[in-house]
Amino acid sequence: MPYSVINSENNSILAGHMIKAESFLDRAKGLLGSNNLAESSGLWLVPCKSIHTFFMKFTIDVIFINSNSVVLGLYSKLPPYRLTKTFWSAHSAIELPAGVIQHTLTKIGHHLRIQAA
Repeated sequence: MPYSVINSENNSILAGHMIKAESFLDRAKGLLGSNNLAESSGLWLVPCKSIHTFFMKFTIDVIFINSNSVVLGLYSKLPPYRLTKTFWSAHSAIELPAGVIQHTLTKIGHHLRIQAA
């Protein structure tokens, strides 16, 4: 089932078609093997406290949220072959096309609304 994610602070849409990866295999694969993330799409990794971009072919934005969907951490334009820090209180991570964080003015502390698309 696809989801949409909206920044409740300013009503900006971060993704209109986000896929949820909950199984170990789906989370481990993530975006590996993909050539890009389409505009307005995303991948929601549940649970997730850190990510890496080893062997990826493109730059992404990453948002870490707690169980109340409050933003705990942001990585804008994270290039391939990088590792994020661990957000111990994170519930999940949202991977988005590069530039979404900046375009939507998303900040730490903002509340995101995740709903079925």
